[in-house]
Amino acid sequence: MAIRRVQTTFTKFPSKIISCLGDSLTGNFGTVVKYEQFYPKVLQDSLRALGCIVTCQNWGISGNTTAQMIARESVQIQRGVPTIAIVFGGANDAADGSTTRTNLITLINYLNAQGVSKVIVQGMQYRNLSGAGADTTSAEETAFAAIRVQQKAAVAATTAVYSDSYAFCRARILAGTDVQGSNTYHVSSTDYHLSAYGHSVMAACILATIQAQTGWIGALQ
Repeated sequence: MAIRRVQTTFTKFPSKIISCLGDSLTGNFGTVVKYEQFYPKVLQDSLRALGCIVTCQNWGISGNTTAQMIARESVQIQRGVPTIAIVFGGANDAADGSTTRTNLITLINYLNAQGVSKVIVQGMQYRNLSGAGADTTSAEETAFAAIRVQQKAAVAATTAVYSDSYAFCRARILAGTDVQGSNTYHVSSTDYHLSAYGHSVMAACILATIQAQTGWIGALQ
C-alpha cells in the first residue's frame, strides 16, 4: 500500500498587537456601523496592506468614561503586550474635561509600566456640520474643544503621541476631499457617533500618526 504524503502550508498568524481602548467612538456596536467598519479593523487592514503583521483589538465600550477605562485597563494586555496602544477617551467625562487629563495620564503610565512604549492618544474629531472650514458653535463642539485641550495636556505630560483628528479632518475639508456641511463623519447631524466613513477617516488619521513616528511601522513588520 502506497503512503501518500500531504504537504501542509502554514500561514503565519499576526504576531503584533495594536490595542484600542475607548468608548462608543471606538466600539458602539448598537449603531448602523458594522464591526468591520470600525476604525480598529480598518486600521488593521490598512497596516496589513503595508506588510505589517498586526491584529488590532477593539476594547471600546459605549458610554465609558476615562475612569471606567481605568477600571478595566488590564484588558489591553490580557491577550499579549501590544506593540502600540491607542486610547480614545474623554467624550463621556465632565463637560469641562477636568478629569480627562488626569485619567489619561493614569492610563498612559499603566501602559508604560506594562512595557508599552508606543502609546497614541486619539483626539476628538472634527465635526463637518456647517461653516467654511470651521466647526459649528454647537454645545457638542464646545465640549469637544475642551476635551481636546485635556487630551493634549495629558500627552504633554507623558511619552504618548497625540493623533490630531481635528487637524486631519479640517485639512481634508480645506483641501476639498470632504465637504463642510455634509456631515459625512457622523451618523447624523444630532448624533456625533462616527459613521462608517468617519471611522475610515479616523483610521487614516491614526495610520498617518503611526507613519510619522520613527520606527513604528518597522516595529509592526
